[in-house]
Amino acid sequence: MHILKPNQFSGDALTEHIELEEELSPFLDRSDELNQAYFDAVIRNAKGLFDTLFPKGEAFTLVYHVYGGHPGNTGMFRLIRDKSLRFQTTVIRSEEEEETLWTYIVPITDRSQLHTPRLLEAICHQDFQSLRPRLRGWATSYPAVSDRRACLIRL
Repeated sequence: MHILKPNQFSGDALTEHIELEEELSPFLDRSDELNQAYFDAVIRNAKGLFDTLFPKGEAFTLVYHVYGGHPGNTGMFRLIRDKSLRFQTTVIRSEEEEETLWTYIVPITDRSQLHTPRLLEAICHQDFQSLRPRLRGWATSYPAVSDRRACLIRL
């Protein structure tokens, strides 16, 4: 299986950017206050997209990257319900432009193995420090998932 690195997700002719919310802004008008309605809509649309692309009972692969020294606890496994997947996860260390990149590849046999709503919420909240849940650490990339049909979604 070929695993894409974070810098390989942009510019591809087969890449389609999907805006999960087009009418609302993450911020309330003329302020730094977060717009909860925006995040509710984004999370609802992310769940709908995930449900459509990855139906119950189908296997897929969860891939995420962490930059820097050994990351220790990335916090990703708190979003994975099946704790035995820790022992099935493949970790690959590589050097990318003078920086260490850790790639985690987690085989998911069924989406019931994930805390899918919390995972999607954490991804949607990642760029907003005050929101929870979030992915742990500034160096953790947004996860990507793919299935045997070679469908890939970078969340």
